[in-house]
Amino acid sequence: MLTIENVETNIDPMIFLPIWLIIIAIGLVGYILNAVALSTMAKNAGISKPWLAWIPVANVWIVGELVSDRLRGNGGFKYIIITLIYILVCWIPIVNAIAGMAYGIFSILVLYWLYEKYSNKPVLHTVFSIIIPIYSVICLFVIRNNEEY
Repeated sequence: MLTIENVETNIDPMIFLPIWLIIIAIGLVGYILNAVALSTMAKNAGISKPWLAWIPVANVWIVGELVSDRLRGNGGFKYIIITLIYILVCWIPIVNAIAGMAYGIFSILVLYWLYEKYSNKPVLHTVFSIIIPIYSVICLFVIRNNEEY
């Protein structure tokens, strides 16, 4: 039988504080850049209530409105309903894994549509967004003032 006795370590937990502070700082910067990008894109597209880009979950409405033509109208409402259903389904075992994959694929498709609308290299940007997590935030910030293609 294998037992684990009290194991003492000489690692000070405070050593992880700078790491957590860096992670939090990157998250805040990413959130701000994303909100600025989406609100600017919404203003340029003439979408009402561009300030919703600053509210978590509500910012999904802005993204849906930006790609509303690809969602066959009323995209903001459709995308936020899909997001809310996904959030509710996450609490159901087994179904949550399938729903997570489906929502992830749908979110990537919506991001592709957004890149397709505002950049000339949507596939490249989508692939980089999948591989490099912070890429989509930076890319949206960079293309926020672009005209529609």
